[in-house]
Amino acid sequence: MPHSLIHCLPGCLSLLLALPAPAQTVRAFQGEAFALQANEAGNDAVIYTERYRDTLQDGRSHRTGTHYFDAAGEPIADRVLDFSRHAWKPDYRLVDRRDGYEEGAEVQGRTGTTIRVFYRRKRGEPLKEKTLSVPEPAVVDGGFNRFIKDHWKALAGGKTVPFNFVAPSQLNYFSFEALKTGLADGKMTFVIRPANKVVRLLVDPIRVTYDLSSRRMTDYRGLSNINDAKGKSLKVRLAYADLGP
Repeated sequence: MPHSLIHCLPGCLSLLLALPAPAQTVRAFQGEAFALQANEAGNDAVIYTERYRDTLQDGRSHRTGTHYFDAAGEPIADRVLDFSRHAWKPDYRLVDRRDGYEEGAEVQGRTGTTIRVFYRRKRGEPLKEKTLSVPEPAVVDGGFNRFIKDHWKALAGGKTVPFNFVAPSQLNYFSFEALKTGLADGKMTFVIRPANKVVRLLVDPIRVTYDLSSRRMTDYRGLSNINDAKGKSLKVRLAYADLGP
């Protein structure tokens, strides 16, 4: 080690210790899920509720815990998103308390392009997993929210932004794109859809609406990460009365 570096160490360490710690804040909010299509009787009852505890570091999500409750208020699932390493590719794990369904992802290596994905269909079954090499830009689960915000200017300007979305339950990733579809009443709406036009005919798009001033989500329409009684993803409208993620 060079002499000059040795002499610098005590002062450098003191300087590092004197630096202020990253500012952390916690915000809590709630979303209510309704059937995307109201039933024939016109019933628009809450299917389940999401309760968030979002820890922010310097204004950005650092770790988000979400607890899901059914219409009777009973806990049905839990999810943790860890954004400490990647804003668009959080390490995450979701577990359904009802049947033991589980899915998640974990970024591996320094480049961030290698992602381990895993899932199990129900309690007692073996965990299935695979390591994927995902081209950038790559997005994992709730990371799409940060991805949209980080590309806000381009999307608001009318550009279509492509990305690769990781799907642990499929042990694969798929090409998607985001684009603006509406602007009204102080809110902006984006659609997230498959990049392939043929696949679009088979897969419904996701629509998300944000408050312009806060850039926080107010409405989500599309597939949920909560399953129905048959183990298939519910199609829901998520409403955030006091702003969402």
